[in-house]
Amino acid sequence: MKKFLVGAVATAALLMPAVAQADTNAVVGLNYSNTDVDSFDLDAYGIEGAFSHDFSNGTVFQFDGASDRVDVGGCCYSSSYGAAHYGIRNDNYAIGGFASFDELFIYSGLGLGVEGQLYLNNIVLNGSIAHADFGDLDVDTTMAAVDATYFFSPNLGLTGLVSVADDEIYGDDTTTYGISGEYRLASSPLSFELGVRQTDIFDDDATTWTLGLNFDFGTGSLHERATDGPSFNGAANLHDYLSLLPTP
Repeated sequence: MKKFLVGAVATAALLMPAVAQADTNAVVGLNYSNTDVDSFDLDAYGIEGAFSHDFSNGTVFQFDGASDRVDVGGCCYSSSYGAAHYGIRNDNYAIGGFASFDELFIYSGLGLGVEGQLYLNNIVLNGSIAHADFGDLDVDTTMAAVDATYFFSPNLGLTGLVSVADDEIYGDDTTTYGISGEYRLASSPLSFELGVRQTDIFDDDATTWTLGLNFDFGTGSLHERATDGPSFNGAANLHDYLSLLPTP
């Protein structure tokens, strides 16, 4: 991990001259979610954020992360991640890869993935393939996710998501379906988000409802964030799946 961090710092230092010429955008959010699984449920409260730099040579760097407090069964634990993305982006598509660190309770894991986006007028498509290795548990998981956002207006979007995971952590393959909507107030950086996801796990259905409050910096609309802002979501989707239940 130390070698990775040293390499990341060195890479950032090399990229600093280009940052001055870059378009910088960011988003910070607060969220609450409730997950119901058969005989128990859990509540999570968290903060998340992301920023991106678009360089003059057509490449893009993004960092995103989140930290949550999860209450379950009268107790609580922490869930967090941080991820660095690098890729290329133009007016039609984006392609990149990421490395992430996930922390679940007392366990930590390394995630790696590739991701891409396609921009079709008022539709934005995302896709990613990711792998996470939890050496502390000697288990790993691989997942693929796709989602599409339809923008009724630049500040109103509806997103549908499907993901599948080949999972050793929970001992079974899982499938997740989700739908969410986000609305940004006119002439304001503030937006509201509501979503629901259902995951088939342990032969049960885990249903998660999420409420979010987001603040954008740099982008003028939700559509602009999706096409020009910190919008790579492969690491976030991986973390959302890993943190669905306390790691055994």
